[in-house]
Amino acid sequence: MDTPVPSRAGAGSAAGIAAALAAVLLFGATVVLQAALHRRGVAAMTAVGLRYVVSAAVCAGILAARGRTVLPVRGERGRAFGLGALVYAVQSILFYVALGHGTAGAVSMLFYTYPVMVLGIVLARTRVRPTTRVAAAALASVAGAALLVAAGSSVVLDGTGVVLALASSACAAGFLVANNSLLPRSASLAAAAMVSAGVAASTLVLAPFFGGAGTLEGWSWGMLLTAGAATGLGTAAMYTALASLGAPRTSAILAAQTAVAVTGSWWLLDDPVVAGQLVGGAFIFAAVVLSSRAPRSAPPAPRASARAASAATPAGPPRGGGSQGARERAG
Repeated sequence: MDTPVPSRAGAGSAAGIAAALAAVLLFGATVVLQAALHRRGVAAMTAVGLRYVVSAAVCAGILAARGRTVLPVRGERGRAFGLGALVYAVQSILFYVALGHGTAGAVSMLFYTYPVMVLGIVLARTRVRPTTRVAAAALASVAGAALLVAAGSSVVLDGTGVVLALASSACAAGFLVANNSLLPRSASLAAAAMVSAGVAASTLVLAPFFGGAGTLEGWSWGMLLTAGAATGLGTAAMYTALASLGAPRTSAILAAQTAVAVTGSWWLLDDPVVAGQLVGGAFIFAAVVLSSRAPRSAPPAPRASARAASAATPAGPPRGGGSQGARERAG
């Protein structure tokens, strides 16, 4: 009897799932490392800036090893740098500061309301009537956020943490919409490297005026370098998954990084976990899955938002878009 030979498509799908799960572990670990750095007194500007220095270097190193250009296409380099310096840096700082007002898991879960925000922005801009699936995603996201807030009190997430986490999520949503418009032709990883460079430059320039380095010494350096490397490697793994699985499946898997953050912060940082937090997280996970599946009848803009919904994480920069990015992922 002949032994069935796995198809190339099946092998590609398995590799994509493995890459997505690797991204989940890397991004989830980065959230826990950020929480640990915050508790060790490392200032926000320094923590974010140095992490993205390493992330940019890792992304550029991967591109160089593949024999590809490390820069976005001409005309988009300044845009990518500026978006990182002016928008994504704000998102990263808000997320980091939010970690001082709640558990890593709760902040990460609340951040993951951004896919529904992306859909809301795009639907408002295109004046497309929301489908039942979009409405269900919005309701699930709001319900999950409400449960997290109700469960939080001062144990899991306080009021300031809620505002900061939602503001970080809103920045990520706005960035993704702008990213699709301003960086349509650049290769994904090259755009991510330039965005990371922009984040690093703006935050490190401002660091001396906002607390300096804080208590950056000893183990903090090791955690920062590890977090930066995990951010860059996780970004590369995410693009590998996107090429093999597509945005809907990838985004659904990537949402599991919140489970890694919850488990890791509970195990390593003694963060509390309450029932309301888990139920709220389940609702937000459902919202991510629903929002990542754009309706077949949707016009191009909402489909672009669905691709973007899989691309931003609290640990790493969003991807670029366009045909060149698709060719890079296919290669």
